[in-house]
Amino acid sequence: MVYVVGGLTALLGIIAELAHVELLINMGLGWITVGVGAVFGVLGFFVGKRSMIALGLATGLLLVDTVLTLMATIGSGRIASGGSSCASSCSSRCSGVQRHQGAEGGRLPQGSGGRVLAGC
Repeated sequence: MVYVVGGLTALLGIIAELAHVELLINMGLGWITVGVGAVFGVLGFFVGKRSMIALGLATGLLLVDTVLTLMATIGSGRIASGGSSCASSCSSRCSGVQRHQGAEGGRLPQGSGGRVLAGC
């Protein structure tokens, strides 16, 4: 499973940079993402060798990435793109966020103070 995360991460970073896909570039994917994918690949190798340390590092790295993505999303005032597992699982409970996304072009309404997204 760690290989899958690493491979997809690296692949998306390569596609973003070489094909200049604006959607992926706007999501923050690029050469650093390729490096993160390579780290997951190395960790996947050691997880395959039954290393609990590598499994812990991979889990921690994924958790930190998810938290930082959510913090950046909340700080920017934009709706999460669903790139993180936490934001995806939360989207079904956040009908208010989905309504505002269509009406406001992906931005939270004025004066909301981020409460709509934080309610997830």
